[in-house]
Amino acid sequence: MPRLILVISLALLSQVSSFGVISDVQSMIQQYDTLSPAFMHHSSLIASSLQSGIHIPTSASDIYSMYKQALSTDPLETKCATGAVLAIIGDAIAQSREPDTEYDTKRASAFILFDMSYRALQHLAFPIITDHCHGQYILGAIAAS
Repeated sequence: MPRLILVISLALLSQVSSFGVISDVQSMIQQYDTLSPAFMHHSSLIASSLQSGIHIPTSASDIYSMYKQALSTDPLETKCATGAVLAIIGDAIAQSREPDTEYDTKRASAFILFDMSYRALQHLAFPIITDHCHGQYILGAIAAS
């Protein structure tokens, strides 16, 4: 599921013509079908999921439960997808505050790549940090002063 979210987010980002406006979704799916078999698989997966009646959450608790489930089954992918979505939203808000400028997809892509990379680094580094650091360095610095 997180991979699907990531593919959808990246596909939508390339089709944003201005803040919040997506051009023709059908042509987007056809465009990615021609790019590679991987995108072909994902776009047909998206289409079949929509046709088969995929479970759409109806409340905040449903969304939260689905997110927690995704974090437990695919933690790295979920964190990266979350970062990508938050980067898109945050940069879109920031760019909308700049008067008389068009939506800069290169800038948004840079934010997405940075955020996803940073979350992957955190995913790998935090277990090491929590295993080896138990406050001894801060307590030592406080005791020395």
